[in-house]
Amino acid sequence: TDGMESASGREAVRRMNDMHGSYAISDDDMRYVLSTFVVMPSRWIESYGWRADTDAEQLANVRYYQRLGRLMGIRNIPSTFSEFADLMNSYERDHFGQDASAKAVAEATLHLFGSFYPWVPRRLMRVVSLSIMDPHLCAAFGFRRPAAAVVNASRAALKLRAKVVRWLPARRSPKHGRDLREVKSYGGGYRVEDLGTFPAGCPIIPVDEDRDRSDIPKRRRHVD
Repeated sequence: TDGMESASGREAVRRMNDMHGSYAISDDDMRYVLSTFVVMPSRWIESYGWRADTDAEQLANVRYYQRLGRLMGIRNIPSTFSEFADLMNSYERDHFGQDASAKAVAEATLHLFGSFYPWVPRRLMRVVSLSIMDPHLCAAFGFRRPAAAVVNASRAALKLRAKVVRWLPARRSPKHGRDLREVKSYGGGYRVEDLGTFPAGCPIIPVDEDRDRSDIPKRRRHVD
């Protein structure tokens, strides 16, 4: 909420770097994931939003993730949206393939996504999710793509929603991430340093553990 340069923003980046630092993740993989955050929201909005991004909004998104990438210690970060898109497309072309572990993560993600809308039948949510996946992504996970009629209907429904939203009264106040139902479920609030996972070797110790921290290894990636 307060931005990456705030105290809470820096703590969030440190927490993320601590989790990533527990695994041997290549810069190529880190750059690819970074590129998806730049490219895919813009493509989604162009396809299903009530209007496309403006040039200024797209540039702002590029600058945001360039800064985040530097704070994560990622090297050779693309300079423009087009470069991010080229990197993402080439990586997917060269590296996408079926993997049992990746499919397990995808299944868990689909299940989690379904929990965001408990009033929608899980089977329907899954079918719609698979319908709006890019074909090469669906194939890489080994998912059976729904029939063309279902794919067309799912995408048409999202485009219809965009047309409806376009004619609704404009929102007069921002909707912050802290206002989402998932965030409110923390009840009494949360501390950034307590969030996420703490795998073996993670250099951060949950706050409820009272122990000497002098033997904790230094982080692989630092916030500069």
